[in-house]
Amino acid sequence: MKQRIGAKKLIAITSLGGALEFFDFTIFALFSVYIAEAFFPGDTHATKLINTFAVFAVGYFARPLGGLLIGHLGDKRGRKLSLLSSVNLLAIATLLTALLPGYQTLGWLAPVLLLVFRLLQGMAIGGEIPGAITFLVEYFHHKNPIPAIAMMLAGVTFGNVIASLIGYCLTAHLSHTQLVSYGWRIPFIIGSALGFIGYLIRRHLHETDIFVRIQALQALHRYPFISLLKTHKRQTLAAACLTALTTATIFLFLYIPTYSLTVLHREIHHAYWLSSICFVLIAIFTLIFGFLNKLYTPKRLITSACMGSFILAIIGPEFLHLHDGLAIFCALLAIVVSAANSCYTYWISQLFPTAMRNTGIAVAYNVGVAFFGALSPLFFTASHQYFHTNKTPFIFLALCALITLTALFLSKQRDRSA
Repeated sequence: MKQRIGAKKLIAITSLGGALEFFDFTIFALFSVYIAEAFFPGDTHATKLINTFAVFAVGYFARPLGGLLIGHLGDKRGRKLSLLSSVNLLAIATLLTALLPGYQTLGWLAPVLLLVFRLLQGMAIGGEIPGAITFLVEYFHHKNPIPAIAMMLAGVTFGNVIASLIGYCLTAHLSHTQLVSYGWRIPFIIGSALGFIGYLIRRHLHETDIFVRIQALQALHRYPFISLLKTHKRQTLAAACLTALTTATIFLFLYIPTYSLTVLHREIHHAYWLSSICFVLIAIFTLIFGFLNKLYTPKRLITSACMGSFILAIIGPEFLHLHDGLAIFCALLAIVVSAANSCYTYWISQLFPTAMRNTGIAVAYNVGVAFFGALSPLFFTASHQYFHTNKTPFIFLALCALITLTALFLSKQRDRSA
């Protein structure tokens, strides 16, 4: 089947859908302070945050299940169906979250329903990035797909940027009471509307020729996940660990508003601005490093990012003693990690054959993100509350850099050119 969509338009479609999904999922973390008061009243401030981040974590633990189910659809029914399913499910779950009454109206049922909707959101986003990566790798199989993947990931990052900017605007113009009452719902309503638009846009995609070919040859696996466990256990584990560094960095940037308010005791809307700048830097430098892959192999870029991040993590606490030290640290980290962000998903994609690629990427990527990312804000908040230390994020970053570096050298790349 001939592809009837140009390369630039295809990248734009996959990027837009991913950006919309990351926007929807990011706003929960950014507005956690206000969601905590709306759904967990009566507790101490720290307990409210811990409860809210626990709900946030549950959404991420749902990602592997969603990735498995949507990845199965991608490997059995086609890449297009997986992309449509993820964005549609997320739009519905986000709208339900926006319309959900708080604790004062529904009582204990309010946080329970919030948890359910987070599970649906997590399942949806669990299929998004793996589906987009699979689609682009197969679409550009005849040439180097890394620039296209870097462009997609840069576009996805702007979902975080938009969410952060909305957070900045709302916190700067609405009072704390207004934000708890209705302000936090505004970005969820916007996100759900954009999600449905993303679904309509993706309907114009066509199936990849590689999938059509193996489907015609009847080379598909009946149960891709079972085949994955039988033949690619080591690759799956290595791929999951490869997500550690980028995942830790993203969550550090999402945690900045909470960290600034509860640990550094600074104005929160400035932290939203800093978070936005960090994501802009990641988007820009992911693009730059994506086009530098002709000069530097993915292995070299990922290795450099791990080493640079480890060094920054070791000296990171010293930045807090400087004026605007947190901003300087985050900017440097964003630039360094972008080297890995531009190509690590391509490296992961080459660990799996076509017939189980979508499932393999989905399982590995989401298990890694759930493990390294979901617990991080909960861990950071609890550590500060009970152990009174502000160094936990830096220790976590250093460990994740070492884990990614180890996984890189233990993984066996299928692509000789990488």
